[in-house]
Amino acid sequence: MPNERRVSFRRIAVVLATFLVATCVTTTGACAPQRAPEETPVPSPTSTVEPPTPTPTAIPTPTLACALEPVGEFREAWNSEIGCPEDEEKVIWCAWQEFQDGYMLWRIDTGKIYVLEGVYNGTWQEYADPWEEGKYLVDLDPDIVPPPGLAQPKRGFGLIWREQLGGPRSDMGWALMEEEGLCAVVQPFEKGAMLRYNPEEHSDDLVEECQVWLSEDLYKFYWPRENIRFGVVLYADNSWHLYK
Repeated sequence: MPNERRVSFRRIAVVLATFLVATCVTTTGACAPQRAPEETPVPSPTSTVEPPTPTPTAIPTPTLACALEPVGEFREAWNSEIGCPEDEEKVIWCAWQEFQDGYMLWRIDTGKIYVLEGVYNGTWQEYADPWEEGKYLVDLDPDIVPPPGLAQPKRGFGLIWREQLGGPRSDMGWALMEEEGLCAVVQPFEKGAMLRYNPEEHSDDLVEECQVWLSEDLYKFYWPRENIRFGVVLYADNSWHLYK
């Protein structure tokens, strides 16, 4: 009997000790051997945002505050160097002739001849039209013979070419065509003028507007010049350029 009691007490003691140890570990953790905490590696910070790409600062195109602005084709070629329009565009009767290195233009509204030296740009000069009907026996100089395929300018163009520019020795050279009369569009600006001629523009309204400058016979037989087209900007500093 005493031996059985000892065994029972021993079992109770073992169970109690096991219970106490489990309780100690569960509640405080102090009774169990502690493992040194492992250091968790901290990743190096990396940026996932790409730096913004620098964009050039837009430079605003200078604009003019004008009471009147050009429209259509003239507006596309318009720039601040020529200033604001001084009037609406209008259709006038002109004469046009191309040279080896330049052009001549006569305007009926001003009675002036414009000499444009250069092919695409250059300098220009203005002359009063010296031609007078009945004053000259012929409209050209018969002693000046042009090379094959070229022409001597006639009437007012011829007088300016021979007497002001040097004739065959001029920087303009010979004419490439006979002068042609046409209905051109013109607009005055503060610092120059724009002129253009497009045969595609020749509606009945445009030709009717041009009629005020023409005699009845000339108007009756006028037709668009399909072989001619130009757009010119004349500046007050006597420079010019073709814009088409």
